[in-house]
Amino acid sequence: MKKVAKAEFMSNKVYPSVSEALSIFNADPLIAEPGKTYSYTTHGFTLVSAILEAASGKKYPDLAAALFRQLGMSFTSLDQNPKIVPNRTRYYVRNQRHELENCAEVDNSCKWAGGGIQSTVGDLLKLANGWLYGYQRPKRDGLAEALLPKEIIEEFWKGEIASAKKADYFQAGLGWFRVNGPAAVGGLRQALSMFLKKSTEAIRLSDEQPRGLCIAILCNLQEVDLYPLATEIKALYSEYSEQIKAKL
Repeated sequence: MKKVAKAEFMSNKVYPSVSEALSIFNADPLIAEPGKTYSYTTHGFTLVSAILEAASGKKYPDLAAALFRQLGMSFTSLDQNPKIVPNRTRYYVRNQRHELENCAEVDNSCKWAGGGIQSTVGDLLKLANGWLYGYQRPKRDGLAEALLPKEIIEEFWKGEIASAKKADYFQAGLGWFRVNGPAAVGGLRQALSMFLKKSTEAIRLSDEQPRGLCIAILCNLQEVDLYPLATEIKALYSEYSEQIKAKL
């Protein structure tokens, strides 16, 4: 089973559509009854993208592109190998001697929704602020519409299932981990990404800006734990904020 999973992980096959990518796993047995235990899944997001296509009547790449435009994420797109992308990073991995090597080329058409999107820290922060705004937006007239309403975001952030490796503080939600508050960790074959979001008060009508802290980190090296760095940045920011408040 591990050899099969590794072969899928390293796949460089082009899948013309989401429905064709389902063929990778649609005959596999379930790992567990849904909602009973946590298991990291890339294929699960491929299935979600197929559901989005069926519900909307649109192709997932078109849905993703429309969302990126809506949020002003100008440097975010599907990670397509043939496409020329200015300033696209190289990806690295350490071998058994701890030496850096180039990652093998893979094709992400088998998992657009589960790790096949390339972006920048600036664009990720736009996405994070979009979530934060939706979570904090009061139900009153005069404010810009949210990407998602608070009730839907709360469903994503519930965190009802304990993560097997870090059950003491990681609770798995819908595409998010909850760590004493909303947070997310994600990984790709060649790179790692992380959100850490801490929401505070509701937004004010005067400026319509979300309140809280969003941290986005991108790393082009495999097998790196970004969570300690994110929490350290959060602690430094919180300490600085308290110092500023004390001076006011």
